[in-house]
Amino acid sequence: MNLNDFSYCYLNNIYRTGDVVAFELALADRLFKRCAISLVNSEQLIEIANMDNLIKDFKIVDGLLKCTTVKIVPAIPGIESEIGKLTEIKQDEGSFYALIREGSDKDYVMIDEKLMDVTGNEDNLVGAGLAKFTDIKLSNSTMSAYCRFTTENKIYNKMLVTLENGDIKFHSFYFGIPKTEDESGESNSTLGGMDYFSQGTSTLDKIEQRFLGVKKVGTKTINSQVYDIYYAEMMQLYTKINIISSFINKAVSMHVKLSNAQAALKFFISMQHSVLAKETTQPEWAGGSSSYKSTYGVYFKSSKKYFKKSEIVNLYDALLTCIKEKRTIENVYKFMEDSFYTKDELDIIYLFLNLYKQSIEPTELLSLTYKQKYLVEQKDLLMTLYLYEIRVNGYKSKMSFKNPNDDPLAPTILEGSDEGGYTLVNVLYGL
Repeated sequence: MNLNDFSYCYLNNIYRTGDVVAFELALADRLFKRCAISLVNSEQLIEIANMDNLIKDFKIVDGLLKCTTVKIVPAIPGIESEIGKLTEIKQDEGSFYALIREGSDKDYVMIDEKLMDVTGNEDNLVGAGLAKFTDIKLSNSTMSAYCRFTTENKIYNKMLVTLENGDIKFHSFYFGIPKTEDESGESNSTLGGMDYFSQGTSTLDKIEQRFLGVKKVGTKTINSQVYDIYYAEMMQLYTKINIISSFINKAVSMHVKLSNAQAALKFFISMQHSVLAKETTQPEWAGGSSSYKSTYGVYFKSSKKYFKKSEIVNLYDALLTCIKEKRTIENVYKFMEDSFYTKDELDIIYLFLNLYKQSIEPTELLSLTYKQKYLVEQKDLLMTLYLYEIRVNGYKSKMSFKNPNDDPLAPTILEGSDEGGYTLVNVLYGL
């Protein structure tokens, strides 16, 4: 592991005592799948500041360090021996969060419990009842995690984690892993005769070995795809997590940007449906009446702006006008950059423009937009998952997000990263 494995590099602490000065850097990839801490001296910091492949929140100007507010901490004896080392922040690989990260990357599916209630000799269950892992949502306004299912033109939320009576509660669920064929054309495991499920071998599967509380319950064909079916009865929610203010602020800011991108792509999809004269109907809500809102919890709120639909429409209309007048893509880019739009507004404009750059055919545009929307949803899931793990562990441990010298009555604000905004932290712990 080296610096080339990371995208973000933020100044976390400055350690100083006598002649010793060490700079603590917090490093992460773009989706916070890999994080690390590194201690460097002044010469190493200057070298890193000049690296183009890292996104940083500090720079060296005329020999002076320019950065956001950073704590200066007395160095502990022997810190000199740690300078130059890169220490990975280990993530719990057997947790609920690790399963979601893995599943979103490998096409695992969530399975409606009603589908598991089917009995008989069906060789192939057909119909709704499956959801991608990217359909898992981590609520910003409650402490809930849930998966959104669409079944028989209706939607409902299957709760995965909730906060009830001040306690975090895990809810069991089924999920499936698609079977693939090896080079010989044979399935990677033998299917026996199936009555509801064909049972697997008695040897513990790798999934069961890695995720405590998960067990394989069989194999089933659903919509012509063979799945190994697993039941997550109880999973690890409390993990060891490092609280790094700049990482939280970056992730919260990115969630706002990705939410804006999803809203823009949703609008763009509706526009392409209109061009193709296709009607789209929204499924009816079929969920229960339970509410999991609570005065308790750990919540992050960004200073970044969520765009209203009317604002997205205005940006889209401005782009279309510019395309008609400027004709070439290069001219459009230049004109929009010079038109005093904010960086966040330009992000939405460029999202639309890049789709038009690939194709202007409505059918092809629609397909490209759906693909783009899926990628954005996957990134947002991982971003909010990182934050949700911090929130759940913060709630469980009644963690303080304040620095020791902060005014205890002042709002808790997290800063840092290359984002210009900040994150407001609201915490209220149950008894």
